[in-house]
Amino acid sequence: GLSLAAGSDDTRRATLKFGGASGNVNYIGSVSRLETDGYRQWSEAQKDQVNLKLRVQTGEKSSVTLIGNYLDQPNNQDPLGLTAAQVAQDRRQAQPAALAFKTRRNLNNLQGGVVFDSELTSADSLRAIVYGGTRSNEQFLAIANGGVSAFDRDFQGAGLRWTHRAGPLTLTSGADYERAQDLRQAFANNGGVKGALSRDEVNIVD
Repeated sequence: GLSLAAGSDDTRRATLKFGGASGNVNYIGSVSRLETDGYRQWSEAQKDQVNLKLRVQTGEKSSVTLIGNYLDQPNNQDPLGLTAAQVAQDRRQAQPAALAFKTRRNLNNLQGGVVFDSELTSADSLRAIVYGGTRSNEQFLAIANGGVSAFDRDFQGAGLRWTHRAGPLTLTSGADYERAQDLRQAFANNGGVKGALSRDEVNIVD
């Protein structure tokens, strides 16, 4: 179904949820967008989100599930914190440094995975997982040198689980492999404009 909502500070939200089943396939998902001008000065924000889950019964005791998630928050403004005196003066104002450096954040995340489940016996089950995704974040901070922090991450992994149930006891054994690679950079913040590169490195974790 579709739901719509609106509120003060030009806040709008739209959400579409859906789901169903056909034969050996069932699915559920949602798509949403949130927009607001913000309660405070320099606090405009937007968030787009998509979630999907699809399950296919591949046998009498086995199934494959596909899962996907997407998140996008472009140019969400950050008014920064206020002192008690500033709140008393005008609680809706932005910190002056936020306006000077145009503090804001861009966030994007996309990931997906596949899960295979199978009941081997009445007491034993097997689960295999494979997933991967990308994530990027760029943040404009209220400092000049290195005031733009950014990273792009690629990640993936796989796992295998065997579970045995014996009366009140459950034994689980398995293995996982995960890997993430980050490109991390920093730039000068020239009044809200990305400037000279000051950090450039690649971090890898297994």
